[in-house]
Amino acid sequence: MTGPARAVLRQPFRGDRPGVTLYVLCRPGAWIDGDFPDRHLPGVVTPGSFVMDGPGWEIRLWDLTFDEFPDGASWRSGLDEIYAWVFRSGGLVAWIGDGIGYAAPPNLFDATQMSNTVFEGRSRGGVRVGVLDLDAPVTYLDAAELAALRAASGGLAGA
Repeated sequence: MTGPARAVLRQPFRGDRPGVTLYVLCRPGAWIDGDFPDRHLPGVVTPGSFVMDGPGWEIRLWDLTFDEFPDGASWRSGLDEIYAWVFRSGGLVAWIGDGIGYAAPPNLFDATQMSNTVFEGRSRGGVRVGVLDLDAPVTYLDAAELAALRAASGGLAGA
């Protein structure tokens, strides 16, 4: 992918519109349901949401699509608010990905399974890796950063 992220990131399952996917790992039954706080991301189309689960883990995801991505400052502050909501709602680890590449536990955050799929991630415990800057070329988390998210998962990534 060449060019700034805002020009190249698309949601292939949402009409190839500009967008990314927000993933949230949590323990089964820990999530406190509530409306997605889309008011924090100007221009976001009401996100489609899904839940994937297995023994001992649950991953919630939202496809965030836009007619046009917000400006950089609105994007960053909006994501900060959404991460705060995620962790208040029961999430352990949250990450922004391309909406295509994904590996379920026990391969979650395994670099051999998820390289070139995750742009940034955070954990409830304070781990912060990567930054998706819409005005810069796309960068992905490296093996050490993926390992940091795996370690922050409370054992769920390897469940």
